[in-house]
Amino acid sequence: MTKSRLNIKIYLWTIPILLLSGLIVYLDNSLNRCSELVHAFGDIFLLLVLFLFIVIFIIIQIYKTIKHTESRKSRIWSIIIVVIATLLAFQGNLFWKEIRFGNSILSASIYPDQLDIGQIELLDNKKYYALYGHIDWSCAFTDSYQKHGDTLILNGAPFKKSNGILADKYILTDSTLIPIKTMVKTMKRTEIMKIKKRK
Repeated sequence: MTKSRLNIKIYLWTIPILLLSGLIVYLDNSLNRCSELVHAFGDIFLLLVLFLFIVIFIIIQIYKTIKHTESRKSRIWSIIIVVIATLLAFQGNLFWKEIRFGNSILSASIYPDQLDIGQIELLDNKKYYALYGHIDWSCAFTDSYQKHGDTLILNGAPFKKSNGILADKYILTDSTLIPIKTMVKTMKRTEIMKIKKRK
């Protein structure tokens, strides 16, 4: 086998790992998705499969690099590419959410002693991200918003989408988002949100 063909073959072996890493990153970081406890187990399974692939791949490449001198540079580069892709996949939510939410205007969530999950992020001057759910499931979506004085109006009917966990309108204070309860009987689940202070 010629050297160029061997180099191509080495890089082709990285494709399954790169595709699996990309799938994990995509599934972990969609801003519009729902997930249950079973999805968490699915994520763990994919990470274990990826870990197994990467270990086998690196061991084979190191062994062949030591044993054979040809295409040593290609083998080293393939290991570097695969390691970077795997680190990005394992870093997952923390890395990509920091990029997406790192410059958000406001971040608020339901007090941690509540059973319901509720979070609102104002990503910029037009768009917001909302997360809602319970202990064993959660959903997220994005939409637009407006601010009129100290009133925050969320478009996309978050109250209806979240089964009453989030409100359509909030009064904005220095430390809280207070839901405007237009229908008190049907808004029992809608709680005050605490604004996260920026460091």
